[in-house]
Amino acid sequence: MINPGAIVVCSLIHSMIDTFGGKPSLVFDNTKRYFDRLAAGIHIGFNTSVYISEQEAADRNYAIAFYLKEHKCFPKKFEFGNTLKFYFRCCSLDVNTRILALLGATLANSGINPITLDRVYKVNSVRNTLSLMYSCGLYDYSGEFAFEVGVPAKSGVSGAMVVAIPDVMGIGLWSPRLGKLGNSKRGIQFCRVYVAAPTRARRIRQIWECGIEYQGLEVQGTKTSFTFLKTLIER
Repeated sequence: MINPGAIVVCSLIHSMIDTFGGKPSLVFDNTKRYFDRLAAGIHIGFNTSVYISEQEAADRNYAIAFYLKEHKCFPKKFEFGNTLKFYFRCCSLDVNTRILALLGATLANSGINPITLDRVYKVNSVRNTLSLMYSCGLYDYSGEFAFEVGVPAKSGVSGAMVVAIPDVMGIGLWSPRLGKLGNSKRGIQFCRVYVAAPTRARRIRQIWECGIEYQGLEVQGTKTSFTFLKTLIER
């Protein structure tokens, strides 16, 4: 959930480059199509300015990659330059809060996109991802957030946050004002307030203490489902 893990994941994806005729552009296109499945038809853009900025401020990521290479964390077909460029491209995808909420909802729904009913993630992948989000999704604040809020979440330095409450809902947040540990200040405060409601707190405790399986709601959202969503949030 932090840079080293993301770089290793990108190296594993990029190592399949021969499957795409040896073209890095096709590796990225295929990866973006995977994200498009999460977005359920909502456009995902590419921010060229962010991509250039990532390349200009890449010293730390290059240092991390050299360290990982020293400890043999990369696959045999690891290409240093192209892998990091692929990582920077993935960091430069543009999404909105609706897509973030869909990402969280898909994880909360056992890997099934609640709009398209497409299984995007395997159940085991969902469990592993939620465990990582819960343990290290908010950088050095992760432990305190897990204690205070108690739900899986992932933040970014853009001010975006994804929250996944298994069997309940996904939440997408964006507020660019960051705290000293690099997380959205208002995003974290929203999560604190949201889970503080007695009925929601009980539901979250049931999920984590009673070991409820990730069966998924499999509810398709529509423009006319505001009453249902309001009831779901209140409960």
